[in-house]
Amino acid sequence: MISGMMANKFLSRRRGLWLPLLTLALIALAPGCAYLNGNFRAVDDGRLYRSGQLHADALQRRMEQHDIAAVISLRSPNPDEAWYHEELAVCDALDVPHYSLGWSKNSLPEPASLQRYVTLLQDAEGPVLVHCQGGVHRSSIASAVYVLMQTDSVRQAREQLARGFDHAPIGALLDLYARHDEPFIPWVSRTYPRLYAEINGD
Repeated sequence: MISGMMANKFLSRRRGLWLPLLTLALIALAPGCAYLNGNFRAVDDGRLYRSGQLHADALQRRMEQHDIAAVISLRSPNPDEAWYHEELAVCDALDVPHYSLGWSKNSLPEPASLQRYVTLLQDAEGPVLVHCQGGVHRSSIASAVYVLMQTDSVRQAREQLARGFDHAPIGALLDLYARHDEPFIPWVSRTYPRLYAEINGD
């Protein structure tokens, strides 16, 4: 009788461990699930979406689902890679303009490139998809820039930094803006070029 009660207690304790273990497993797997999904998500539903590099069929499906009107690649043009030609082919087939900005997670965006990105978002006639390779670093800052354009709030912009961002150098853009009491859009054209030149010794 006693051994039966002990066995029941043991089994009960083991069952009690399943929930926290399952929770931990789901947390650990979350980044992987995001990557399986191409890290696709809405920044502002119906206006801006972000992702990593999507395969051609996934890209076309997402663009059709969300009526994407422009694709902004934060990667550099790479005519030697299949992904680049496939992406251009999908955009061409759907009659959607494609732009490449050539940002790096290891440095601040060049002033002209940042200004171009802001202008593209301002002039967009429909939802925009912005992407980098993994959807973590450059896409986070591009999403943060969009938030700054709407709110001028660095706190809200930082909420766009994806898990795994890990203080990438491109994130210094938010730190630079946080030091100035100026609306973000004019800051990009008036103040940022000077700061960029000072940092880079130009």
